Amino acid sequence: MGLELIKENVVVEQVVGENRFQALISHDIVVGDLKLDVEKILSVSAYNNIIRHEIIQGKAVIEGMLNCSVLYTGDTDKLIERIDAQIPYTQYVDIKGAEARMTCEVSDYIESADASISNSRKISLNVLVDLNIKVIERKSIDLIADISGLPDIQVLRKDIKINNTVGQGVSQEIVREELELPQNKLDIDEILKADVNVAVENVAVTSGRVTAEGYVSLNVMYYTGESVHPLEKVAYELPFVQVTEIQGADEGMLADVKFYIDDTSFKVTQDADGKNRIISAEVLLKCVAKARMEDIRDVIADAYSMMRATQLSKSTYRYRELIAKEESQVEIREVINLSEPATNIYDVNTRPVIIDYTVSDGKVISNGVLQVSAIYMTSGGDTVVTGDMQEIPFNMAVEAPDATSDMFADIEILGNKFTYELKTSRQLELKSVVNVSVAVFADRDIELVTSIEELDVPQPERASITVYMVQKGDDLWGIAKRYRTSREDILNANGIQEEDVKPGLKLLIPKKFVQ
Repeated sequence: MGLELIKENVVVEQVVGENRFQALISHDIVVGDLKLDVEKILSVSAYNNIIRHEIIQGKAVIEGMLNCSVLYTGDTDKLIERIDAQIPYTQYVDIKGAEARMTCEVSDYIESADASISNSRKISLNVLVDLNIKVIERKSIDLIADISGLPDIQVLRKDIKINNTVGQGVSQEIVREELELPQNKLDIDEILKADVNVAVENVAVTSGRVTAEGYVSLNVMYYTGESVHPLEKVAYELPFVQVTEIQGADEGMLADVKFYIDDTSFKVTQDADGKNRIISAEVLLKCVAKARMEDIRDVIADAYSMMRATQLSKSTYRYRELIAKEESQVEIREVINLSEPATNIYDVNTRPVIIDYTVSDGKVISNGVLQVSAIYMTSGGDTVVTGDMQEIPFNMAVEAPDATSDMFADIEILGNKFTYELKTSRQLELKSVVNVSVAVFADRDIELVTSIEELDVPQPERASITVYMVQKGDDLWGIAKRYRTSREDILNANGIQEEDVKPGLKLLIPKKFVQ
């Protein structure tokens, strides 16, 4: 019977290259004729939406849209003015080895958003967008799963864990609610701003779909039309369940989801008594979902015949292995010193940003800042309403079993809940709980047998028994292959276990006779 190879096909995703790129998007906002002159900027909010991405030779092309809002003070007749801007952008990011036939993954977050006054009718906006791009090539490989036809063949098997993308999809869903004001809140004269954030609480994969559950946190600040208490703030949580269709997805798989806010609409409507106490809220969510499967394969990493000359062909492949995926949270407490004495806090907004991380043995340590903006009424002087923007540094350690310093991590913020209290006129006490997801990956290189053939070459004779002293770097497989015997025969002849094979040990290696 001749040599026969049994092969299996496997698809391996290889990360060809990656680049963390910081895009500084600058834009001038011209104040419209109906808006007040700009005296002081109170706060800047921005969220990013990745519209499209593609790979060209040596580069990734990222198209996105920044949605920005700036609150500022004008004159005392109207305490706060708001101006909005939508800023499209295109970024070309160099990625060595990238080709048009490849795909890419893009993760993004806004690291900072700042505004300055150019003149009373122009605001200069600078937004720093952090883009992390990975270029991926899918390779189809025929692996040797088994060898038959040689009775004395010895094989070295290894398990490899391949993390592959089964499919991905995009879905849109409108989260729509009629929101009533609490009884202790004054009627709405005009909505000044609405901050929207998405928090994901659960992700499940079922046949053909990925389902994400969570809530949209909505913080609304509005004018009341009252001179004594002109501004109010109200907060809501809008639950949602969003389904993204993905062909090939099934139970037991892993999933990654990324949410973007495509559009928002907030209108004031009247209640049964004819009062402006209802907010008709619509938030258009876009979900980019990916289903992944961990494929464990038993493959042949090496082989030899004890009696016949054979020639192996090997290839080295790199694949990405998911080592651990954990969720955790960090609690941030801080007393913020206000620049002016405050009588009433109108609005506080927080945004956590992860700046960098390190992977050490068994854990991932991340460093970040909690960006805080506060708008409040002052107790004296000419300024009636003012605002402060500060950053609170934080770090957190997430336990990740089997993580080592040569690995890397993907860290995603899942949600952020916070409370605040004005302790004194100049001190604002803040408590924030930030939830994160941490995935630890390792790039593995493995040399696999791709073909083997029998050669018509006589094997040299050797002594019936050889004495060999184990050297540093030796393993039992390498020794057995060198002397064309089996691992089992060496262990049996010496009455030892494989873990006993250490440098300095003398081994009796019998000659193998195959019928």
